[in-house]
Parts: sequence; C-alpha cells; structure tokens
Amino acid sequence: MNIKDMRELPVRKNNLLIQKARYKLTAKQFDIITHMVAKVKPTDKGGEMYDFSIADFCKVCGIEKNGKEYQTVKKELQALADKSIWVPDEDGGEELTRWFDRVKVNKECGTIQVSFHSSIWKYVYDVRKCFTQYPASCSYALGSKYSKYIYDFCKSYEELGTITVSIEEFSKYDCPNSYTEFKNLKQKVLEVAVKEINTLTDITISYEPVKIKSRKYTHICFTIRRVYGEKRFGREANRTVALMTRTELDELRNTL
Repeated sequence: MNIKDMRELPVRKNNLLIQKARYKLTAKQFDIITHMVAKVKPTDKGGEMYDFSIADFCKVCGIEKNGKEYQTVKKELQALADKSIWVPDEDGGEELTRWFDRVKVNKECGTIQVSFHSSIWKYVYDVRKCFTQYPASCSYALGSKYSKYIYDFCKSYEELGTITVSIEEFSKYDCPNSYTEFKNLKQKVLEVAVKEINTLTDITISYEPVKIKSRKYTHICFTIRRVYGEKRFGREANRTVALMTRTELDELRNTL
C-alpha cells in the first residue's frame, strides 16, 4: 500500500475513547496512534501484532528522513509506551492503563510490530455501534495537538450537531492551567483549532463561550457541520489532503 492510500485509511474509534478517556499526547504521538488505529480491520479479534515499515511510518507521521529514523521511531514509541491513559470501565469508574502490550523494532528488516494493550482493544476493535469514523488524512493534516483532540471530539458529536463542554475539561488535552481563562483558551487553542479544522477536514466547527452560574465563561458550546461534495472534503477533497506532502501541509497551515 502506498503512502497516499495509507493516509486515506478509515480511523474507527469507540466514542468512549474519544469522549470519556483521558490521555495526553503530543501532535506526533497522536499521529502515531492514528496510524496504528487505521491498521485495525473490522475482522480483527484483538491481540494482533501489526507490522509497519519504518520508512512508511516516518513518511505518514512526519518524521524527517535524516539517517536517524530508526532511533527517532524507537524514541517516539518508548515515549508512547510510557504514557498512561484513563479509560472508562463497565462499572462507571475508570481504569488506568497503557496504549501498548508489546512493541518490537527490527532495524535490519526496517519494521515495527505493535499490539494494543488488552484494556484498549474494545475501543479500537469493538466499533459496531457508538463509534466515530473518519479518513486518517483529516487528523494527519492538523498541526496542533489541540486541533487533533478537538477534531476527534467534535467529529464524535457530528450527528448531534452541537455539544457543550466545560472549560475545565480542556485540562485533559494537556492545556496549561492558564488556559482555564477563556481569553487564553481562545487565543492559544480554539482559534487555531477552528482555522485548521475548517480548512483541512471534513467538518466545520464554530463555538460560543457560555456562562453557567458564574460571571465568567465556564463552558464552550461547539456547533458542528459536515461538509459535503468536492468543494471541500467529500471523497475528492479528502484525497487532495492525502496527496499532500508534510511540507505542503505545513505551508498551507502557515497561511491560515
């Protein structure tokens, strides 16, 4: 499979992983998870080891080709392996777990093998209902980690069309404490996310700050709309982003 097709693979996630789980990732780590989730097939049962070409992995995830790809990939995977994630359990509580069960890197063969942790299986394998699906290219195209988080979140409420979330909830996106002030959140997170998502993905979003039993803004109300047709992010527009190189995407984002 070529790089263009890899970027168009569908990403499927259980909505609980998007809406309720709590984890903190960098933009590059988010891309790595996206790449791995896109490899999961509907017929998989859980526990599979997924093979990746290091060269393809670097191209898709934006890791520069500088002769140190092997060490870079190992470093990124180790950082991800050390990341914890809180996932909801069946009793209404939370379970602290990790993303991966096993990670193997073979420098001579130029390959990576990864299996998801058993606690994560149902969120990437069991997606028969209450799940969100989108082309991987939509997430790859976004430069800010906050844009990736907010795209995931808003995409999961696309059918509803609107969702109100507490500003405090943005702490799970690894926002600094100062971002609990709306003006900081607006400047550093929301405005960047709106511009990127509305230009580079298959939805458009807008937002309004809301005051609930307070003199200051406490919540954000997002409005989500699907964009249809070839003008932007029907099938043809998705392919356009999938065909872009990382440099071209960076240049496009810099014009926003």
